[in-house]
Amino acid sequence: MKNENAEANSRPRRRRWPWVLLVFVLLLGGGLWGGYEWATANAVRTLNSRLAERSLYLSYTSSSWVPWRGLGLENMALYHDEARTKPIISLSTLDVELPWQEMAQNREFISRWKVHDATLELHDPKGKVTLEHVTVDAVVKDGVIEYTKLDLKHGPRLFALSGELHLNTDEKGGEKPGSLEMDLDPMRSILDALDFKKDAGTFLISGKVSFDARVTPMAWSADLTGEGEHVVWQGVPMRKAVMKTAMSQDGFTGTCNIAFPKGTTDLDLSLKSWRDAPMVFTGKIADSGGRTNQCKGTYRGKEDVVTVEEMQGKANMLEFMGNFPAMNAQLPKEVHVREYPDMVMKNLVWKTAEGTWAMESLRLRSPLELSVKVEGHELLVNQLKGDVSYTGGAWKFADVTAKVLGGSVSLQGRHDGKVLRDASISVQNARMAELSPWMGESGSSFGKALASLNYKGDFAVEPEHLTGSGSIQIENAPTMHVPLLDATYTLFAALIPGLKKEDGNGEMRGQFTSKQGVLNFSSFQASGGSITVTGAGSVDLVNHTISGKAQGRLRGVGGVVTAPISRLMEMEVSGPLDDIRVKPAGDGLVGNVVEGTVDVARGTIKGATKVTGSVVKEGVKLPFRALNLFRKRE
Repeated sequence: MKNENAEANSRPRRRRWPWVLLVFVLLLGGGLWGGYEWATANAVRTLNSRLAERSLYLSYTSSSWVPWRGLGLENMALYHDEARTKPIISLSTLDVELPWQEMAQNREFISRWKVHDATLELHDPKGKVTLEHVTVDAVVKDGVIEYTKLDLKHGPRLFALSGELHLNTDEKGGEKPGSLEMDLDPMRSILDALDFKKDAGTFLISGKVSFDARVTPMAWSADLTGEGEHVVWQGVPMRKAVMKTAMSQDGFTGTCNIAFPKGTTDLDLSLKSWRDAPMVFTGKIADSGGRTNQCKGTYRGKEDVVTVEEMQGKANMLEFMGNFPAMNAQLPKEVHVREYPDMVMKNLVWKTAEGTWAMESLRLRSPLELSVKVEGHELLVNQLKGDVSYTGGAWKFADVTAKVLGGSVSLQGRHDGKVLRDASISVQNARMAELSPWMGESGSSFGKALASLNYKGDFAVEPEHLTGSGSIQIENAPTMHVPLLDATYTLFAALIPGLKKEDGNGEMRGQFTSKQGVLNFSSFQASGGSITVTGAGSVDLVNHTISGKAQGRLRGVGGVVTAPISRLMEMEVSGPLDDIRVKPAGDGLVGNVVEGTVDVARGTIKGATKVTGSVVKEGVKLPFRALNLFRKRE
């Protein structure tokens, strides 16, 4: 009976335990919730109080408290003023741990700041700088913020930094109220200078950066290394770029080593002020063959201007400048340097943002050896010397001399990419045999023929740009290569029975003016053996035609050169350049003239004949192969 009563009394108590447990859980949950609210509010109050002592004011859109994480803030910002109108720093997310036990033991305020993949905005009076993918791990205590990790991204630039920030303290070691003044000019200068292309390789900057807010203005220093592969800076591709710098609020010193597609640079860098002073560089460049030039210059980041004040040495500058797209576009593509000279270059100015450049002077102190592709054939240019400049999109040549085709060439003028303006060109004693690849003739057929040319005016490969005046001369050439001479022999042989064509050499001289590709010869004279030809006419290099009149004189009756009587013939020269015809003019009669007189007696000499048949109708073809240079191009 007693046991039954005890069992009956125990059942209600068992049924009450779940309710008691539920009430306890609810009370505990309410206490935790209240503790959570209290902890969050207390953490925020503590943080605000510590910041306000330094004239820093916090704002955020939401906050949370998690015991194992601490205080979490969303869209946090620090301001200079209590009205929160002058921002200093803003973060998309921030976690602040407050280790209460550690603070109690050390009797000082300690906090741990953690940021993961956040967006950071830094502000100064000139504006803001936005940094992305920011990750921070920092401890704040005893007036020092020590960050063991500060990773961030700005375009193709990655930063992996560590360091510390010393806050204001008074003489007794206490904290000294004061505002945190930021100057972002150095950061802007660095980001502007490291303007790498986004869709190419990345450039990693790593090292230590320290700040000291105990002095005004705030002092800072940094030891950084930057390195990237297959990066593109200001449009310039680089196989590898490495920079090492020691920086402070006053400026920086460092080194820069770059490997281009062709060639390298090794430079020492310095900057005396982040405000208006340019970055100064000195060092050397090297071409792909290891030849070097010493150089010095400046870089102004705000204006995006690189100035090479002076460069001298034996490196292949045509090859090296080809690494820079803006310059490469203006370099001759058919030129191959066989031996680069000792040179000195002054004041090359490259405006990187505009993609334009200019060069005050390039003087060759020893001969340059190169080859040029002309109409599919290689033209060797030896012992090239002179001064060259580039400005306003045009090359200027001054006192340029070279050995070409076995002769000598001198050149002055301004080349705008198509036309050599205000040119002065002199070619003396060029070997015509070396012109054979362009004239379609065996070199041996020219013998020891020499050609000379003097020209002033506008000159170009495209004949429509030829406007000027000049003279041309051919010496010691086989008669077949002297214009009109061979054709005149052929005509006289057709007119005078028994006349034999003479072998030997001849010469030619001519004076001409040119306008838009039409050459007008005011005087022309060719002679060889017993034949002399004079004349005048025009050569239209645009429409590829020739038109003129000439007078052929055969000295001596019947070809006897010592005879006092010569034969005289009027001729017409006409046709397309690839089929020039020479034929007698008028009625086709040959006349006689006594040497020393100008009187002509037509048709009175025995042996004179009336020209008939194909000679009159078709004339004699003039194989002046030099005009092949101006043939019509497909």
